[in-house]
Amino acid sequence: MSNKLYKEFVNWLERINQSEEISADLSAFYFGIFETEKEFVVQLSGAKTYLPDDEDWSCEQDFVPAEKYFELDNNLPKKDWQEVLQIAVDLLNEFIKSENFSQSFLAQAKAVAVGFHGGDLIKVKY
Repeated sequence: MSNKLYKEFVNWLERINQSEEISADLSAFYFGIFETEKEFVVQLSGAKTYLPDDEDWSCEQDFVPAEKYFELDNNLPKKDWQEVLQIAVDLLNEFIKSENFSQSFLAQAKAVAVGFHGGDLIKVKY
């Protein structure tokens, strides 16, 4: 993972943190990855309901920020989906370890997960 990619990811989350009114009743956030014809994209959504044993919570979109997409491929050479998933997990894990995390909307969540739309979730905070 490049330092440039991480900085752009943090800047994206900070813009959302500053520009959105994020309800305190959101309990989980999902970073869903999908592939377009040209690139891999992350889409952020939040859910009021979180059930640890039921991954369907990630389909709920009780919160979707105006700037909901983060384009990964602007920063990556061509990667396969497994590498892209690992990069997304690494971005989130690095952010969770940072000082920025405690001031972010993600800090109050019961769960934060990442995965490809329609695939298994990887919980990075639970």
